[in-house]
Amino acid sequence: MQRIAEGKLVIFLSNSLLKHTMVSLGNGQFVGSGNNIFNPILSSSPSVIVIEEMGNFVGDRFQFIDKINSALMFVGNVLGAKNTNAILMPTLPRKVSITYDRNGAPIVLRQNLPRQQILLGDDWDLHRDAGNPSSFILKAHGAPFNVNHHTAPELAHIIRGMVYSVFGVDDLSHFTRLELYTCYGGFGGIYSTAQILANELKIEVKSYPHKISEDIKRRHPHWFKIYRPITQSILESDREHLIALDRLKRRHERLHELANVLIRLRRRLISMHKRNTYIMLPIIYNHIVNVITQVEQVSTFCKTYDLASQHEIELRSIIEEYNIQSSDSDDIFLQCYMDVLHSIAPLKYLLHWFG
Repeated sequence: MQRIAEGKLVIFLSNSLLKHTMVSLGNGQFVGSGNNIFNPILSSSPSVIVIEEMGNFVGDRFQFIDKINSALMFVGNVLGAKNTNAILMPTLPRKVSITYDRNGAPIVLRQNLPRQQILLGDDWDLHRDAGNPSSFILKAHGAPFNVNHHTAPELAHIIRGMVYSVFGVDDLSHFTRLELYTCYGGFGGIYSTAQILANELKIEVKSYPHKISEDIKRRHPHWFKIYRPITQSILESDREHLIALDRLKRRHERLHELANVLIRLRRRLISMHKRNTYIMLPIIYNHIVNVITQVEQVSTFCKTYDLASQHEIELRSIIEEYNIQSSDSDDIFLQCYMDVLHSIAPLKYLLHWFG
């Protein structure tokens, strides 16, 4: 099922009766409504799910995850569809690498990507908590509020599917907590990534930033928060809830865009003297990158933007605490950047620019 091409129609029949339909999004992800037919824990509302949540083939029938119900599965093109390409992709996504034999001749290696990497990208890590068998840890790297461009509900389905396959369980009740290390997945109250994961997975989610210290905890206690499932208080049909989710999604997209630009600025892939091809950033954003990476002196920055001596002391303390080096990950760099914006009072207005 991982090879079913994007846009193909998938139908399930039992006793010659239509049981379910869905559309492939590629890479073993499918969109449809009534997906709880496969797994009662899934919602009946439209959602994007992964094959690990659905079940697997036993003989010529697709056996649902309850290991009781099954159906025949058929895949084809939607009537009138413009895309009538092959129903199955020729191969699973692969990584191409080159090595050399003892004579120096190049050898091209093509290896299938691990399932987890296909769904979550390179920058992630999912594993059990060695000190607490009822807890598992997800470290999501890269841009804030986003993991490989998945929304929080989509990420919840992927996590559930990966827990099923990686940990060999078919029920998240084995676990009581998810430790979520991300660039502020806990930011945003009831519409944060952490809260949505708690609601969807029905487990406790504790959020952390990537770099942890007592000073960071003191400045931003809300970055270290436990989210518990909210039941019945957020209705999928609630118009205000849907509007808030849409607003949050747009904000996440803008933050993701901003993070990508900041990372490129850090790597000097974007000239500070040219227009930004992604989003137009006020020049102060560039100067903050320079201060964080210690290209520009804190004192010079504070004089340029007329910051009081107290704010200069606070800024210098943050810069020295993180001490960003070229070898540090983008996660730590982004966290330092957001720490500056959240901590230095005269700079907090910059948060509203993408809020």
